[in-house]
Amino acid sequence: MSIEIPEKTEPLCEDLLGLYFTSPDEACDKYVHAFSFSKDVLEKMIANNIGEEEKKYYSVEPIKLYLFIEWDIDNYSFPESMRNKRYSFANLDKMPYSHIGYPIYGYNFMCMRKCDIVCDQVLLTTNKIVEQIEKNGISSNPIQIDTFYEEGILNA
Repeated sequence: MSIEIPEKTEPLCEDLLGLYFTSPDEACDKYVHAFSFSKDVLEKMIANNIGEEEKKYYSVEPIKLYLFIEWDIDNYSFPESMRNKRYSFANLDKMPYSHIGYPIYGYNFMCMRKCDIVCDQVLLTTNKIVEQIEKNGISSNPIQIDTFYEEGILNA
């Protein structure tokens, strides 16, 4: 089962930035190594943690942060076999970062855009990890702001 995400879903915390590594072999493969509200903090991470030859593959760009929610669309009066769960990501447009009460994970965000499956590395906050999330790539541990993850946020 794939998780379908509406195209109109917007990330929260517009001013949150990510430190991205772009694969030299495949320009559409981008991996997040840190996130912060400070561009200076992320640029210092590049200066202090990345070798000279690799620095050209790193960039500071806006990062997407989503809240995962789960809900049951069918009425409980239907037989068990007719009930169907759907999964979605909440649009909490411009929610202050300080109000996020759940741990933040690295996540491979898969969705359909114009007939193509697109995968972005994003931040995901949730109080519940479900099987569909685990199968689609989430970091084992929560990740922290202003922390450099040498092997990327998915390997935290």
